[in-house]
Amino acid sequence: MRKLTWQDIDRCVRVLASKVKAYRPDVVIGIARGGLIPAVMLSHLLRTEFDFVRILFYTDIEKHLERPLLLKPVTIRLQNKRVLIVDDVVDTGKTMQVAIEHVRHCGAMDVRTAALCCKTRTLRTPDYYVEFVDHWVVFPWER
Repeated sequence: MRKLTWQDIDRCVRVLASKVKAYRPDVVIGIARGGLIPAVMLSHLLRTEFDFVRILFYTDIEKHLERPLLLKPVTIRLQNKRVLIVDDVVDTGKTMQVAIEHVRHCGAMDVRTAALCCKTRTLRTPDYYVEFVDHWVVFPWER
């Protein structure tokens, strides 16, 4: 297990922002709950619109549903926009895949993904990430 500090988060978000900057997203979508803080920080750094989705997958540490459930859809118009979907960590990649499908269904012109951490076992590597990990990561907002 690795515990990240707020300083780690600030550094990681700034690294992500530098990687994402050339993409120039119109909207940043955070995946609640873990992706909200990094997504808000990125939307400020990139000066973009912000919204979020809530997707339920994990019910406890290492325990999850068979398929993620979309509980709260986006509320802003995404047609013909470049969208960046952000989460704190991409584990299996299934939550991110549900978010991508939802945003595309809402008419996004282009969709890319970002995460602070990406598990080495993921089925879907985000377009932008800071580091690969093979252990459980505890973020400061989880304490």
